[in-house]
Amino acid sequence: MPWINLLYIAVGLICSVLYFLLTYEHSGALQVPTRIGRLFIMVALGAYFGNTVLFRFTMLTGRAQFFLQVLKLIPM
Repeated sequence: MPWINLLYIAVGLICSVLYFLLTYEHSGALQVPTRIGRLFIMVALGAYFGNTVLFRFTMLTGRAQFFLQVLKLIPM
């Protein structure tokens, strides 16, 4: 089923590019794909932001655990 992933990526790419097409008004036939493109962009940026936040919290907990072990507040 890799063709479903290819189709998903192709539709997302085309719709996202249409959203940034500034030479045409987003009405008529372009209205629906540009809205879909905007949704694809929002989901992608939200996933990227969530991944960044989770990574930083993981780094923070690792540093906090190391600090507490150095102070001998928790066992090694």
